[in-house]
Amino acid sequence: MIRYCTLAFFIRAMKIRVFCLVLSLLCLFFLWRPDYVHYKALQESKVPAQIDHNIDQIEHNISETVLTNNDRDVYAKPQFAIVACRDESSPSAKKGFQQHLGRITILLKSAAILTGTTLTFNIASNSEAVYEEVVNIVKEWPLQYKNRLVFNPRREIFYPEEFEYINEHYKLCSAAKLFLKDVFHDMDSLIFLDTDMIFMQPPEDLWKEFKNFETRNVIGLIPHLHHYNPPFNDFPVYGFTGINSGVLLLNLTRIRKFPWNDSIRDTLSKYKLKVLKYSDQEIINIMFSRNNEKYVYEVGCEWNYGRWLCFHGRQICSGAASRGVALLHAKGDQPKMKDLIRAWREFDMNSPIQDLVSMMDKYLANPEKRQCGEIENINDILTKGFKRHFNLEE
Repeated sequence: MIRYCTLAFFIRAMKIRVFCLVLSLLCLFFLWRPDYVHYKALQESKVPAQIDHNIDQIEHNISETVLTNNDRDVYAKPQFAIVACRDESSPSAKKGFQQHLGRITILLKSAAILTGTTLTFNIASNSEAVYEEVVNIVKEWPLQYKNRLVFNPRREIFYPEEFEYINEHYKLCSAAKLFLKDVFHDMDSLIFLDTDMIFMQPPEDLWKEFKNFETRNVIGLIPHLHHYNPPFNDFPVYGFTGINSGVLLLNLTRIRKFPWNDSIRDTLSKYKLKVLKYSDQEIINIMFSRNNEKYVYEVGCEWNYGRWLCFHGRQICSGAASRGVALLHAKGDQPKMKDLIRAWREFDMNSPIQDLVSMMDKYLANPEKRQCGEIENINDILTKGFKRHFNLEE
């Protein structure tokens, strides 16, 4: 009898331990998995209800616009847009603009070198002088590159009066990308780029992504894959880890049929700017979270390859791993990014492309093993798309 009781007690104790273990594993699963159930509930509870209501009302109009767009080739000529502003408030701000101009120079240089067609750049700026400085970047370039870029007349930065207060929340003019439908009111589609971008594959390949838009898609976004890990952010995001707003494929015709400003207003009313560090990026995440994901076309992560995709020594962008980085979001505080920025900055456009490749290989060969440098084949991931394009693969 004693043996039986002891055995029964032992079995019961084991069952309790197993139950506790399973419960612990389930807790970890739901807390840390990107697509956990609690996260979905969080998304639904945080999105302003008015956003969903507005979008559902307008869906029929978007579909009608799609049919109109399909009757003509609106994607024939690549159109890119950047925002350039100068803050005249202090000497340090003026110095910051010169750095900004340096980033634009590398962006335009990479676009001209890699394109096989003519690219049109649209500049939204806060002064004519800023526009002229950007356009004059290409003035002394060799004709073979200079003629590959066309600049449309300047467009003035615009904020609807009710949203003017967000202009200087993060960086001057950084939120201007939210209102490009008004700035470029006569255009159908364009690709917005942050200025700290470097093309590593032809820009027109990104433009071709427009042709993959489905009937509901109004915008092309690139998943962040890291930054907005639930449950630590205080607002809902697109998908599981949000998007980065450094690259936006904008069908402006469809966006004008979309309750865009209403959605921004509802978002700011609920969350306020104190919650939204990067203003424009968080606003777009909230707008296209929950049921509104259906209006988004997802672009591959290789078209916005930032430090967050390799920062912790893990390569989490499969597109870049297989096809190489296509567009580098080159933050200068990451060693490997610095190496490529240096190569592009120092490259003389009168020299052969092989010289640029040699400079990339030389600078990337540094023994830096921190952050992205911890990935064994990171140099190949960063450059193989570029080398493949010019048939310079080893």
